[in-house]
Amino acid sequence: MVYTEVDTLGNDVGWQQMDINSLEVTEPFIIKNDTLYYTTKHHFSFENCYYFYQQVVALKDIVAVTKDIGIFFETQPEKVFVTKSEYFDDGNYKITTGELDLFRTNFTTLRQNEYLADQLIKAFKKAGYKIEKGYWYD
Repeated sequence: MVYTEVDTLGNDVGWQQMDINSLEVTEPFIIKNDTLYYTTKHHFSFENCYYFYQQVVALKDIVAVTKDIGIFFETQPEKVFVTKSEYFDDGNYKITTGELDLFRTNFTTLRQNEYLADQLIKAFKKAGYKIEKGYWYD
């Protein structure tokens, strides 16, 4: 998959190639103290390096489950805390952090699976949290 950045004049200004099959779950969905943790490992196909991507969100901040290219939990603004730890073949590393409002589950291939949204909503309700079903596109 190739993403291309385009400037205001329509010129390509950069690209990044990603190998979407390189995902490896290193920390599955874990709930500790009413907080959801999820860590994945990704390999760069164009360099000899990899990165870990950790997402952390309080369950109370999740407001909806949605599906577009994948299944996401929508949250209050900037409530998903992410840490990206990149490790390069020369021994260097870089750690960046940020806040988002989408928690990526990395579930992307299933179609006609709206029942998953219904089951997740019921599970959250059983745990004492109210979430809604957002848009659900196949």
